Amino acid sequence: MINQLELMAAETDEEAKVTTIRKAITEVRNGIIAARKRANSTLADRENASHRLNNDGPPEGSKKH
Repeated sequence: MINQLELMAAETDEEAKVTTIRKAITEVRNGIIAARKRANSTLADRENASHRLNNDGPPEGSKKH
């Protein structure tokens, strides 16, 4: 998508269109960065919680309660 927008900006002579396309490129890039951050934080949260939500806890005889 960014490549297509860059081609559009290069092919137009109207400054207003170029400015608008450049803003769109920036928004797409920011969206990609935000999506990566969300994906990384979601993955880390799952890794922290998974061991608590499965049956791999202590053996049956060692429960304290």
